[in-house]
This record gives sequence, structure tokens and C-alpha cells, in this order.
Amino acid sequence: MIELKQAKTTADYQVIEQLAKEIMPEVYQGIVPPAHVDFFLDTFQTAHTIARQINEAHYQYYLLWLNGQVTGYLGIQLLDDRIHLSKVYVLKKFRGKKLGKAALEFVDKVAQEKGANLVDLFVNIGNKDTINFYKKAGYTISDTVTHQYDNGHSETDHKMEKVYK
Repeated sequence: MIELKQAKTTADYQVIEQLAKEIMPEVYQGIVPPAHVDFFLDTFQTAHTIARQINEAHYQYYLLWLNGQVTGYLGIQLLDDRIHLSKVYVLKKFRGKKLGKAALEFVDKVAQEKGANLVDLFVNIGNKDTINFYKKAGYTISDTVTHQYDNGHSETDHKMEKVYK
């Protein structure tokens, strides 16, 4: 059984930090330089940073569970008229078990409850499997943007959106 449980404690945030350290290097292998993955983990995916995002920037994080086992996580940011889908990551051995689909269906439900007009996200243009995953879920590419990071790395992403009528 798939469950999403909201991360509310330091222990939950530490679990997310550990999941990120395991998942991100594998997901971005061959797409993003390893040094930038490390920078991203150290800057955006520590337990401390996650707590700050939740407390100061309207983020919510959820742990993805399958049959009593933590399998990944979801991060969303609740904004005035939209939801920003920040992160959906699933451990490699649990991919293909509908966890990502369940996470996106959960985001749809939150969007509906909050009266959001759309959900948006950014995905690296080289991450073809993930782009296709989002397209299957009803997201379309609305723009292509380049992000500059403090470590000097730049990254080109598609901005994808799912609009609710």
C-alpha cells in the first residue's frame, strides 16, 4: 500500500536528507556534474535547509511509503495561486511501482483543495525519462530557462506546468 506522510520532525527531515544523498547522484549521473550534485545536496537538501523551507517559505515535504518502507519523498511549495512542485524522488529499487504517479495524484488533490490554478516545476532538459513522466501526467513544457548557481554552475531546465480549469 502506498502512503504519503507529511514530514514534520527533525528525524523526518534527516530521513529526507539521507534519501537525497542516495537518490540524486544516481538520477543525475551523466546529466549534471557530480560536483554540482554535491553542491545542490549541501545547499538545498540538508535537514536544516528543509526545516527552514517549511518554516519560512511555505514548503511541505512528504515521505513516500510502500508497504511500511520509506521509498522516496515529495516537496511542494504552496504559493498564492499555484503550487510549485519542487521535488519527487524515489529510490531506484522502488521505481516502476506507481509511487511517482501516486505523488503527482496527491499534488493534484492538494492543488484542488487549495484552489490553485496550476502546478509548475523545473526539470533538467537532459532528464528525458522524467520529462516524459511529467508529460504522461498532463504537464506541458511552457518555457526553457537557465539557472545560475552560487558555485558557478549553470543548468538549463524546462519549466513544465499543469493547468487546472
